[in-house]
This record gives sequence, C-alpha cells and structure tokens, in this order.
Amino acid sequence: MHTRAVSSLGEEARVDFSFRTLEMGDRMWVAVDLEGEFWSQRLQEGAYYWVQFAGPYLVHSVPFDASGKLKQEEIEKLGQPASHG
Repeated sequence: MHTRAVSSLGEEARVDFSFRTLEMGDRMWVAVDLEGEFWSQRLQEGAYYWVQFAGPYLVHSVPFDASGKLKQEEIEKLGQPASHG
C-alpha cells in the first residue's frame, strides 16, 4: 500500500507500508512495517525507523540529515535523555 500522511504541524510523508492486526480482547494491536523514512521539514532531519505513539510524540532511530547521513551529534547522545519535546 502507499499512503500520504500529514502531521498536525503540516509535515508530509509519503510512505509504502504493510500492516496486520491482532485481536487482543477489547483492544486491537496494529503492527506497521514502513518501507521508506520519516522526514521533518521543521527540524530538517529524518529517521529510518520510528513509531508515533501519541499525538506528535515519536520514538525513533538516530536522526539523519538532508543527505541521509546519520547526525554525529545525535549519535553522541545515545544513552542519555534527549528530546525535541
């Protein structure tokens, strides 16, 4: 599948994905497999792996720059609290 997603801040992503659902009693679990990447126009960085869990909040891999290179200053933050929020 292919979709276009727009965040509440107007950031746009076009991604290919597949998903499956699992019944969990009165809840449903959705597993999403993204092929592509997430790019934030506002932050001028992206991440190869990310999960949005509530509103604008994400858990993601080390960010990369516009050329797709991992950002060294972000690599150096691993193991420490760090957030744009």
